[in-house]
Amino acid sequence: KSAGYRFGARNWTYYDWGPRDYEQPLVCLHGLAGAADAFFHQILSLAPRGYRVILMELPPEPTVIGVCEALTQFFDTLLLSTVHLYGVGLGGFVALNYA
Repeated sequence: KSAGYRFGARNWTYYDWGPRDYEQPLVCLHGLAGAADAFFHQILSLAPRGYRVILMELPPEPTVIGVCEALTQFFDTLLLSTVHLYGVGLGGFVALNYA
């Protein structure tokens, strides 16, 4: 299911598939020239097996610290205390800095 999330003055697009009670979802972070739907095959493969997969557009923050703070608020909004981050390119850099 796709959804929008309003964060401050911005809207985020994200796709959230799989059981909502899955406590540690996989969150996929795209690269600089990519978009959330680049990970659609992960949803098709993992969600039917009972995993929760969240694909999200990175927020347009000017710094990596700003993106990490925004991710924290995003996860808090979805009531996620633990996630597994999978990122490519810029998304991988964000994931490393978030950890």
